[in-house]
Amino acid sequence: MVEKIVLYAFLIQGLVLSYTVSSYISGGGQIFISNYNMTMQWQDQGIALNITGKSTYYPTPLVKPQVTPYNEQGEELTYYSFLYRDETGGLQFILFFTNFTLTSATVNGTSIPAIKFYNGNSYLIISAQYGFPIKGVAYNYISSLRLQAVDNISINMTGINPLPPLEKSGSLYKLTLKLSPNVTESVYVVTPQANISAKSVTHELENKTYSLAAINLESKGYITIIMPIDEFPLVEPTGTVIVNGSNYFFKMNESTTPFGTYYQSIPGNTSNPYMGFTIGKYFLLIFPSGGNISIILQNLENPLVSYQVTDLSSPYYPFTEFLQQYWIVLAVVIVLAVVVTVILKHRRG
Repeated sequence: MVEKIVLYAFLIQGLVLSYTVSSYISGGGQIFISNYNMTMQWQDQGIALNITGKSTYYPTPLVKPQVTPYNEQGEELTYYSFLYRDETGGLQFILFFTNFTLTSATVNGTSIPAIKFYNGNSYLIISAQYGFPIKGVAYNYISSLRLQAVDNISINMTGINPLPPLEKSGSLYKLTLKLSPNVTESVYVVTPQANISAKSVTHELENKTYSLAAINLESKGYITIIMPIDEFPLVEPTGTVIVNGSNYFFKMNESTTPFGTYYQSIPGNTSNPYMGFTIGKYFLLIFPSGGNISIILQNLENPLVSYQVTDLSSPYYPFTEFLQQYWIVLAVVIVLAVVVTVILKHRRG
């Protein structure tokens, strides 16, 4: 019997995500207003997208508005694929965000861990476990309009059915990789609890052997990995992810638009336990079911020297970060203080 292949093994068949999307642009005496209802339904080989609504155009405030019905359907690779393709930039607020933090959100009455990507007052909140969007708004994000117009867009989840298994906790960790020579890069991990480490692995390419860095994570809960794009290619996945001993291969597809650069992982023809996509200045790999995971990084000319894991959710984080950076200096100061104390006591005696 041939095993049925689905693109993502972790999503419930027939899962429907429902949203409202609205946007407003004004400038030069013209106004554009759009209001849509959007659903994303999980199917075997992708996410079925359906958007219906209307766009209203006011050539001038004194002229009768022009109302245009809107309808879009298609099958998407990820929750965010259709946003990247909008050449006018009206939807490419997805590439606007430059920072992130761990937060919480309410989905169908349940409080769940979430990740908030933001840039000033603009933000997008997503599920930390599954990666789907929950709520977002962006102001003046279309760079070509910033000097002469006002623009904003909002997206709000209105429902999810059936409700998938949801974890109720999460912590944020920073994995600092020290690569030779004198290169330091950071990768971030969101998970309820995990063992996080890194090691060197050998890789053959064009008859040459390279020492690559591999991130190792072990968790019974979900794992979401956040990689700053500005640190690519040193921390860019090579296209190999190992989950519970099985290899999953994908192609890193890079595209550049006037609104930013984004990456998507194009999975192979298998049932994949992860999804990869770009939000703002970050590339994410989400593993909703966790497991034993290894991700090999593209640091061909920069072998791994050492690594360090910091719990950014810990209430003691600022102090522990200080100790990690300056422990040698502190140790020297303590030793000198002890020596000086002993010498003074000796002289007094």
